[in-house]
Amino acid sequence: MKPTVVRLITPAAGAVLMLIGAAILLVRPGGAPADHGWAAYAPLSRTVFVPSLVPYVPVAMALVLIGFCAVAGWVGFELGRAHRDNAQSGPDSAP
Repeated sequence: MKPTVVRLITPAAGAVLMLIGAAILLVRPGGAPADHGWAAYAPLSRTVFVPSLVPYVPVAMALVLIGFCAVAGWVGFELGRAHRDNAQSGPDSAP
């Protein structure tokens, strides 16, 4: 593949991964309402509520994180490349 194609695929793939992860987090599979609640103070119940992670939440969070890292890496690479190009074509170079 040409370098310009790779330069365009990386941020696009990262953005797609972030969008898929965010969609998974925002849209609960099955559309079922939550079967647990939250109470600020429950003095008479001698139980402790420990919320459990549903299997898709860590996967969705990993997708968002991988997508964010891909986009951030691409931005850093492009900024470094622009800085290098500007330093090579300094004020002393011929047009």
